[in-house]
Amino acid sequence: MKKLLKFLLISILLILPATIVNAEDLGNRLSGKILLQVEDEGQAWYIEPSTQERAFLGRPDDAFRIMRELGLGIKHIELEKYLNSKFPDRLSGKIMLDVEKNGEAYYISPDNLSGYYLGRPTDAFNVMREMGLGITNNDLEKVPIFQKYAEQTDENTQAIKIIEEQLKEQQNKIVKLEKQLEQNNENISVPRPPLITPPAPLSVDFVVSDSGYFPKSFFVNKSQSVSFSVSNESSNTFIFVFQNEVLKNVGIGVVPNETRAITFQAPSTPGEYIYYNGVGYSQDNGYKADFEHGDPPVFGKMIVN
Repeated sequence: MKKLLKFLLISILLILPATIVNAEDLGNRLSGKILLQVEDEGQAWYIEPSTQERAFLGRPDDAFRIMRELGLGIKHIELEKYLNSKFPDRLSGKIMLDVEKNGEAYYISPDNLSGYYLGRPTDAFNVMREMGLGITNNDLEKVPIFQKYAEQTDENTQAIKIIEEQLKEQQNKIVKLEKQLEQNNENISVPRPPLITPPAPLSVDFVVSDSGYFPKSFFVNKSQSVSFSVSNESSNTFIFVFQNEVLKNVGIGVVPNETRAITFQAPSTPGEYIYYNGVGYSQDNGYKADFEHGDPPVFGKMIVN
């Protein structure tokens, strides 16, 4: 019996250090990476390289804010040099902020040391999904939570649990209803919501030049997804924005000889929605524009059927 206890004790002492080393090695290998929790709805985490702790990215706005908060400042000339080649190993996995150009943010991928632009919340969210590495719950739990965001992480986790419980409760109700119908031998199917097929995405190529713009108008269905590309062939910067309050968050700025795109959902209310060049105009100043007389200049309209 004593020999057996001695053998078990030695085995535990041999296994324990290996487990600790493996946890530390996992943190080193995941440093700076974006992880997707494959066993839990694909929730995303960012492993901050300096602390090797994980920050929960959550929704697009959360991902955009957190990744910028953890950013490191860099001069524009140095950033341009690295973007044209690759970033040094010391910046692997970090988020760089161009301190001389509106604090534009770039994520430096540990895989290829290339910089990925985090312009808007949707950009940050897309980078997060495209660069994400799948990880199990067991391995993720070995990486400590970033203390600065621990409270937010707990709140998000609790919110997700509540939603999951509500879904489970609804599923149980459906199962119970189906069993009752079977017991009553009634040839009645459980009411199901009609399958609604959303309209196919609409692609619009908007071109601006010194002599004019095209198209001056386009049609779209209610709630249809719109992929809007702006090519600026003029000599001035162009900012595409909508007049209407419901589309106040839709906008894209394009410098000369540049093409950029944005995807948004058309309003659910039919009507005409004016778009124009927002350079020189700010809704924050509370202006009352007379669009019929060209103040600010009218460029066109989106017509929602």
